[in-house]
Amino acid sequence: MSELIVNGNLSVTGTMPVTPYPSMPSGSVVQVKSCDPVLSGYWANQTDWTDLTGMAITITPKASTNKLLLRAQVHQSSAGGGDFTSCIAFKKNGSLLSYTTHQNWGYGDWHEYLNVNDYSLSPGTGQCEREEVAGSTSALTFQVCIRSGGPNWNGNDVYIGRSNRSENQWYNSMYVRSTFRILEYVA
Repeated sequence: MSELIVNGNLSVTGTMPVTPYPSMPSGSVVQVKSCDPVLSGYWANQTDWTDLTGMAITITPKASTNKLLLRAQVHQSSAGGGDFTSCIAFKKNGSLLSYTTHQNWGYGDWHEYLNVNDYSLSPGTGQCEREEVAGSTSALTFQVCIRSGGPNWNGNDVYIGRSNRSENQWYNSMYVRSTFRILEYVA
């Protein structure tokens, strides 16, 4: 049994056991890791999943049965106008997590198709979440990756963290922050 004593001068003496994980109720947040880099990139004819620099998090789960909620927001825009597809996915320890596939390529955790010619930042800005069971108490590295087309697509170029408009800085939306967070909670 533990005993904490608050003295008249507001100092605390005594000991208290630290056993938070076994006694925490389901849904309790154990830890949160995040990154929010300011990205500015361009990829031409991207036909495979591409890691985003600065969008990786290593987390060491406190219990193998805990769940990890992955959440990413990536600002993408079409670099060519017309048809545009953008996708966001996650890798775990270097391997792409499994997804439903379509025409030999995956949609990822977020997928958007649009046909616009305004080169704005709003089309293609995506957010997604994915829940994973920790599975171990060893360090796990999760990486956000993007894809803007299928194996035989051409001209589906993508900007990250900015738009293609160059009339002025307001339209160009330079250096828009992207975010990636992992929340570990008790299952």
